[in-house]
Amino acid sequence: GQARAAQDVDDRVRNGSRPAEIAVGEANVGVARARAEEAAEALRRAQALQLGISVTQAVMLQVERDARITSAQLEDARARLDLLRQGSRDEDIAEAGARRDASAAALDAARARLAQCTVKSPIDGVVVERLATRGQFVTSAVPSVLLRVANDKSLGIRAEVEAAHSGDVCVRQHASITREGGAGGELGASVARIVPPLAAAAPAAPRQGETPPGRADVFLTLDRPPAGLRVGDEVMLRFEPCAS
Repeated sequence: GQARAAQDVDDRVRNGSRPAEIAVGEANVGVARARAEEAAEALRRAQALQLGISVTQAVMLQVERDARITSAQLEDARARLDLLRQGSRDEDIAEAGARRDASAAALDAARARLAQCTVKSPIDGVVVERLATRGQFVTSAVPSVLLRVANDKSLGIRAEVEAAHSGDVCVRQHASITREGGAGGELGASVARIVPPLAAAAPAAPRQGETPPGRADVFLTLDRPPAGLRVGDEVMLRFEPCAS
């Protein structure tokens, strides 16, 4: 905003007065001239009268004062019109240019500070987890994870299968997926990868996003891009028998 305002001032100073501004100045001169002529005529009539008989001293002083004021106003209007016609002075142009340059430099500095406060994601996707809070101080000297972003262009399905049934799952096995409420109908998928179950090293409960001990992770790829399916949505999965 300030940079734009400074640029407008610089343009106005460099381009000089607009024709409309000069026309207004000429009109002001005309009004001042008419008032001055009227006051001068009133003064001449008063001077032709006999002081103390036809006109009082107070009225004469008032007429003389009005004549001086209107004459000064006419000179002021003429001077203003001359300034409009002459345009901007070199020092005015230099001052406006300096203000414009200072505003542009301040804008560049603000943009640089904003760029230092912006973290760009390396991929397009959706935020699945926020690890930083608003107003939290972070620094590049100590790298930290702020957000977890998932690529939503190539969605897949992760299923947890109990160890007792892990033998019923095989790679390239087909499955059908149904969203909650049955919206959108069934989606086709196939098993791409199986991570065997691990034995529990301790009785501690698994953290969020981790597979509990004794269960296998099964990753499936969708046969076609899903419509309306988002990261984190829960679905119902039904496996078809493995091909013999």
